[in-house]
Amino acid sequence: MTTSTIPAPPTAGAPRPVAVAAAAAPAGAAAALDPIRLLRSYYPWLLGSALAGAVLGVVLYLVFALFVPRYDGKVLFQSMPPMSAGRMDETIGQTGSGEENEVFLQTQVKLIQADQILVAALNEPTVRNTKWIKKYMGRDGLDQAEALYDLKKIVNARMLGGTALFELSVRTPSSADAPTIANAISDVYMDDHRKTRGADARQKIEQFDRNLRSIKADIDAIENNKERLIADRGLESVRQTESSYYQEVQELLPRIVALREDKARLQQLYNQYLELTKQDGPPVYPEMIRAQAEEARVAQSLESEIELREATLASTRAQFGPNHRDVKAMEASIASLHNQYKKVVENEMAEAFATALENYRSTISSYERAEDQLTTDLEDARLKLTEVQGLLKQYEEMETESEAKRQEMERVTEGRRNLSIVEQVGTQVRIIEQAKKPDFRSFPKPIPVLSLSVLLIVGSTAGFIVLRELREQRVRSPRDISLIPRTRVLGIVPDLAIDPAKPERIELAVKDRPLGAVAESARQIRTAILKACDARGHQTVVFCPGMPGSGNSSIVANLAHSAALIDKRVLIIDANLRRPSLHTMLGVKEGPGLADLLRGDGTLDGCVQEVSNGVSLLSAGTDRGHQYERLNTAVMGDLLTKAKSHYDLIFLDVAPAVVAGDAFALAGRCDASVLVCRTYSEKRGLLARLRTQLGDARADFLGVIVNGVRASAGGYLKSNYKTTMDYQEYAPPGEQEKEPADAA
Repeated sequence: MTTSTIPAPPTAGAPRPVAVAAAAAPAGAAAALDPIRLLRSYYPWLLGSALAGAVLGVVLYLVFALFVPRYDGKVLFQSMPPMSAGRMDETIGQTGSGEENEVFLQTQVKLIQADQILVAALNEPTVRNTKWIKKYMGRDGLDQAEALYDLKKIVNARMLGGTALFELSVRTPSSADAPTIANAISDVYMDDHRKTRGADARQKIEQFDRNLRSIKADIDAIENNKERLIADRGLESVRQTESSYYQEVQELLPRIVALREDKARLQQLYNQYLELTKQDGPPVYPEMIRAQAEEARVAQSLESEIELREATLASTRAQFGPNHRDVKAMEASIASLHNQYKKVVENEMAEAFATALENYRSTISSYERAEDQLTTDLEDARLKLTEVQGLLKQYEEMETESEAKRQEMERVTEGRRNLSIVEQVGTQVRIIEQAKKPDFRSFPKPIPVLSLSVLLIVGSTAGFIVLRELREQRVRSPRDISLIPRTRVLGIVPDLAIDPAKPERIELAVKDRPLGAVAESARQIRTAILKACDARGHQTVVFCPGMPGSGNSSIVANLAHSAALIDKRVLIIDANLRRPSLHTMLGVKEGPGLADLLRGDGTLDGCVQEVSNGVSLLSAGTDRGHQYERLNTAVMGDLLTKAKSHYDLIFLDVAPAVVAGDAFALAGRCDASVLVCRTYSEKRGLLARLRTQLGDARADFLGVIVNGVRASAGGYLKSNYKTTMDYQEYAPPGEQEKEPADAA
């Protein structure tokens, strides 16, 4: 057998590698409460409690309806806002929700429930004839104190928010008594209210009259001020646009703009002419000046003379030739005329240019004088218009004040008119709706009773579930492992019942059902362990179960077969010398084995039995006795050292930590340790203690394997495994034989 290339483990004196640990999670039990998980797990309980609550609600509704029915009689009132001496602008017909109106409503709500009103109502003949009052009648007549005490319990008055309404309600077991008593109380209240409100209304009418006279005087004074403003200040109109100054401003503005545009145009021409006078050499005049000079009378006369002589010259030249002395004389004469014409034109242009400059200068000056005058007139008009605007603003303020006074007079007049009505009818409150015999019970009502019953039962059930979850300390899912500080989950092994491959023996799941869920879980755990071992040079790994029945031996067997599938040479050592089982699981002889080697009988090669290609087993051996005491001796260390030279990985199965300390003894001799637990078996406290003890040992603690994980409520785990099987086109046992026949 060739030597492994995996590095040797660190020596005993070397620092131990830091254990791979998950981030510390909250230690409190409440951190494990997952509402979604609870809902999926306990939804049958919640549905059952909801159904029970509904049944209980129906029963309670029938019982209440039969034995304690209640009916309401309601009277609806409307209040008109009270009038105070300090706030005459409020009218009694308004239904606002001001502070004063709210105080008035609160007062009426208290008054209608006052003892004197209720006592008077008890003496009403209609109330004396009700069934309700019969139980208070004795030999000596009505027990008024007891009747009043109970009447206060069934009478209620309240304001209707955001309105000027308030309501009186009476609740009795009889549908006929409730409206009778409510109407009697409202009649007594209204009689008392009329008596007290009539006198108050007369006083307030006098206050309104005084206020009306004051407002009328203010309006007359404002109108007089308006008339004096128009007469004394000479206002032409109360509208600004009709003022002569406004119209003058509107007329002057475009004239000034047009004048400035003309002046600017002339100024531009004038500046151009001035530039011509400043040039060096003979002056260059504009074409307009030249055309004007050429049209002068003297120039026209010379031009005509030149044309005549040129015609004569042409006939003479034709008759005598170009060298005749008459021709020469005529040519000299024409040249003299041309020079004279040129001088005349030059003089005319100079005079015309000078005249044009003077005309431009004179015209620009006249434009400037006209602009100054128009600007002065505009400023005067604007000053007058500003003065008129001030007067008009005063007039508008007087108009606004006068209108406000008129509106105030209308409000006060309306208030006086309403107070006159109050004085006549003697009330500021009126009944909108009398109490009528109710068509339906006020209590019980089916929906509230059913809802409350269901809510109570479901809430109690939910509380019990939460309390049960908080008290639960067993590991039920990998999530619970996260509550243990510095502990990671290496992987999970599903419960055999949810594996679609349905292996007959879980310890041989990887070998017999390589596409099953258990085999896939073993591959994932194998990958995590090998990654840690390769990174740290580990070869020996002790698997420590917490409680008996955790499935530690099955997990070790499956991991060994899974590692062998990737060409790893794996030795399984059954170090559970108290109750060994690996030789039975793997179908080999019980001995010789580990116990024999610890006694010094035999050799490693002679005791190791080959299980399958790449997997070997060192069984617990025969005549084990108390050989487990030697697991922490140098003999065990030498055995592991020798095994490392022959195998890539050595997996050790030990007795449960809760019944023996063998795992901790071996953790001092091995490179790494793994804790194995089964769901619904070990508690978190036990695992936390074992994790601490393993963490204190020499071996590098790799993490926890959770075995027997069940499908969560909703079937997600089982569904995921089934999806995996379907993806691999895996046929469950029993169906594989059918496939050829089905295909045929």
